[in-house]
Amino acid sequence: MKYKYFLFEQQDSVGMITINRPDLTNALNDDSLIEFRQIMHRVGDLKDVRSLIITGIGQKAFSAGSDIDEMLDKEPSFFRIHSLLGHQVMEAIERLRQPVVAVINGHAIGGGLDLALACDFRIAADDIKVGLPEVNLNFPGGWGSAWRLPRLIGLARAKELILLGRIIDAKAAFQIGLLTKVVPRDHLLDEARGLAKELAEKNLVAMELAKFLTNHSLEMPGIPFTYLESLSNAYSSTFDDFHEKMRMFIKKSKGPKKTNSKL
Repeated sequence: MKYKYFLFEQQDSVGMITINRPDLTNALNDDSLIEFRQIMHRVGDLKDVRSLIITGIGQKAFSAGSDIDEMLDKEPSFFRIHSLLGHQVMEAIERLRQPVVAVINGHAIGGGLDLALACDFRIAADDIKVGLPEVNLNFPGGWGSAWRLPRLIGLARAKELILLGRIIDAKAAFQIGLLTKVVPRDHLLDEARGLAKELAEKNLVAMELAKFLTNHSLEMPGIPFTYLESLSNAYSSTFDDFHEKMRMFIKKSKGPKKTNSKL
């Protein structure tokens, strides 16, 4: 797949999307958001892609979020459409049947952090910074950080980042639970590929259902959630390798049989 604003590659069952706007610190304008949305839908249809990595080209920025140059002197309708396009991309990442690993190889600011928050895992280089400075530009935030961040790190911590517009380093972001893991830059991609490969080895149906249930657990009432989870388990049991996996697990947990030897 060839695109104007992105690169796509695949190694075995792991796909990787790279934002390819190096001259604009991987910022996303309307055209690139539309293309991003198309890519996510196509990746979801690829049966041989079982996990996905999202990163940015270069080392300066994972993504600087919205392309500010494009926003100058625009009418209010532009900002509404731009925000909706960003939300559609973030929701497409969350709904993707494959698990998604954000490889934060550079600063993730504003919409760039929104993008990372929409992913299932966030592995970052130890010298990057993250933050949501939109309030300093008279914006409340555009692509869902005010919804996702409190669910990830709690309301009080989220308010510190969103209402104060603070930028924090990787170590601080890891300590508050925003990042999954922080590693030296030269180990970053290997670490991410290892995680993506481990995820790709899981049963894709079980992974898709577990991702959906986890993503919606906080806003779903207990009784409907229980019913949906029970149906998900029943559906998973219809696949050929379901019981075989259980047999293998039981065999492994019991270990080799001990034999009594007579002297």
